[in-house]
Amino acid sequence: MSLEVTLQCAGVLVIIWYMLMENVIAVRVANKVSMGDGGIPTLATRLRAHANFTENAPLFLLLLAVVELGLEPKMPRLALHLIAAFFVFGRICHAIGFSGAQPSMLGRILGTGLTLVPSVVLATYALLGWNLYGHVAAIAFSIVGAFRRFVILPSYEAWPTSLPEVSISDAD
Repeated sequence: MSLEVTLQCAGVLVIIWYMLMENVIAVRVANKVSMGDGGIPTLATRLRAHANFTENAPLFLLLLAVVELGLEPKMPRLALHLIAAFFVFGRICHAIGFSGAQPSMLGRILGTGLTLVPSVVLATYALLGWNLYGHVAAIAFSIVGAFRRFVILPSYEAWPTSLPEVSISDAD
């Protein structure tokens, strides 16, 4: 039994984690803040980016390891690599979204979506197994569609909620 994909993903995620930690340390040292954010917005933002990463990465790695070791029939290694790659790319996008002088909503939204979908795919597979992988993909795409509609397109409230009624006599 091998955890090749999980170990590779963990190695990359630790590098990202370290870089986020260095971002926090640099602002702490420059502003002589040892605890909290010291009321410094840049430090608060960098702390949140680091915290968000540490909230998401460990659970994803646990799910990845369980799926890689677990159920029969096994999920193909290529699928595991792709799922892990999407998650890592999502974490990079999210970190970049937080790293500028002004946080970028696009980076954060893209990062959140690319974190959510691989996590949901692995969690669903852990619950239902590979035989229902088509359903897992459908669920993931449904989540992405809902995410796009309600987060990326915030003007959805202005969209009509119902179609106007048309009678046959109106069509003449």
